[in-house]
Amino acid sequence: MDFIVHEFAEWVRGKGWRQTVTESGIREQNEYRLSVARQALPTTEIIRFRWSETRPDNTWRTELAAYTSKSGDGWFLLQVRNQRGWFVDAPRIARELVEGLTIKPSESLQLARTAQQVPYSGVADLVARVQAPERHGLIFVAGTNHQLPFDIFLEKARKWSKELTAQAEFAVLDPVATAEFHRLAGEQHAVAPGTIRNFLPGTDFDDPDDALRHRYLATATLTKLPDRALQQLLGRIARRHAATHKLPKDLIAALRTLDRVENKHVLQGSNIATAYDAPTEPGLANPAVEPDPTTEPTIGVHAPTDSDAATTLAEPTTDSASAATSTTTLIDPDLALVREILGLTTITRDALQAIKIRADADHNAATLSRADQLVEEKQEEINHLEDLVSERNDSIEQLEYQLGLETEERQRLTDTTHSQQLEIGSLRRQLADAGAYNIVVPPSERTEYPGSYLQLLDQLGQLEPDGIEFTGDQDICGDLDRHDAHGTTANVAWEVLLTLRDYLRARTDNPTCSRNVHAYLSDPPPGYRTVSLGKFAASESPKTMQQWGDERIFPVPTSVAPSGRIIMQAHFRLGRSSQISPRLYYLDNWSNDRKIYIGYIGPHLTNTKTS
Repeated sequence: MDFIVHEFAEWVRGKGWRQTVTESGIREQNEYRLSVARQALPTTEIIRFRWSETRPDNTWRTELAAYTSKSGDGWFLLQVRNQRGWFVDAPRIARELVEGLTIKPSESLQLARTAQQVPYSGVADLVARVQAPERHGLIFVAGTNHQLPFDIFLEKARKWSKELTAQAEFAVLDPVATAEFHRLAGEQHAVAPGTIRNFLPGTDFDDPDDALRHRYLATATLTKLPDRALQQLLGRIARRHAATHKLPKDLIAALRTLDRVENKHVLQGSNIATAYDAPTEPGLANPAVEPDPTTEPTIGVHAPTDSDAATTLAEPTTDSASAATSTTTLIDPDLALVREILGLTTITRDALQAIKIRADADHNAATLSRADQLVEEKQEEINHLEDLVSERNDSIEQLEYQLGLETEERQRLTDTTHSQQLEIGSLRRQLADAGAYNIVVPPSERTEYPGSYLQLLDQLGQLEPDGIEFTGDQDICGDLDRHDAHGTTANVAWEVLLTLRDYLRARTDNPTCSRNVHAYLSDPPPGYRTVSLGKFAASESPKTMQQWGDERIFPVPTSVAPSGRIIMQAHFRLGRSSQISPRLYYLDNWSNDRKIYIGYIGPHLTNTKTS
């Protein structure tokens, strides 16, 4: 923590700041404003600097928050923004922190100042980082081959990565490493030579659909744009991700604690200073007020009379000694009451001022307490709204992902439709040549979609003679209708079930065929129904099965498993509906009893990408 505070102090001192940065509070100096919130506990310490620079053309704000613990773990969060939305270069303090702090080996590339070469020996570690569930930052991976001059490409990549300091990892694979990454990541997630691919958090190499989330910068883009434009492009990608990606929960909790510390500084008015203000004028001394016997008494003040025995007026005298020792004693019933209530022996200006200060303090304390309560309530509302925004951002990201899937599926269907139309035209001509004009499609070949999950459950019985048996929980399946008002995903589920039925038919029609569902979808035989291979996953990731494998144990007949339950990993993605992503899990038991058992149709089960 001392290093972070020192680096921040040096950074603002270079801008002309002449006040302390180590004490909590709010301070201003000319066009600068600094708010420091700090909380130190026995085992942890957190601090946040909010730095603001007001310039004629723009206002710039920099926030640096940091956390340290006695165990040595910690983090820092640096955010820079401006009112006009201009591109923000990585500040010098970011580079100083990256170079000066001790970084964990697993994060060394992410916090490197420039792109780093990853050889063959480092690919396995890179693959692990790309798929790490706890990763929050971006990883840019560039591929090469022997046709590219590697040293020149690496030097270019280091220029392009200038604006990624402390925001993203940039790994440049040499040709051998590129091939190894391809082997480990698979065809869908591989990085083509001469391109840069951006891997978002939650990467899953076992999910072919996941590949759509991770975008390319193609070779044409890298060769067409100047270096500065590529710097800013990569920088904007990283900044957009940082602005929309949900922060870790412990980090959010620390920042909200600092919000409350800062709120109290503002409410209490403590530790607020403005440098170079003109000195305030000294308060006027309280002049002694001598009684003026010629002044008429004001309203509400009892005037002395002859009957006031307790009131004595000293006779004028020319004897100086007597004048020095003489006093005017004024004892009034009202004044006596005031002195009694206020606990005063004599009424003086200083005594009355002290009473006023105490009264104001009591009033201010009550007002401050009410204001503090109100601010706390507003802070809770802000926290809630921030959580909602974060959830909306997650939903937007998932919808964009789903849109990519649907776009790919639409293109596939468009291509299929075009091919089928050509085939239909050819068949019609052949029928016309043969004089067969009365051939129609029988009703049994027309698909009747359910339109809801409850209707789908009713229609499942139609598939049992063909070897499709549902063994799952009907209540879980039927409850999906709450999230699928138009039956969109229910119809997809029916299409998947019909595809599995035709898969069984294809294997029965050709017993020598040993193809599985993945092979069937990859190259469907003519005349059999199919769905996009992108909807299918043959298995779950090892980490998912290790942590949440028990969620994927579903009922089957005891003839299939003596316990009546069995693990099912193969599944279909039925799409996205509201806040869930329905899945269909099944067991392909064709080799034993020529059947497929549907063990689950319901919401997305827990995996490494589940919030």
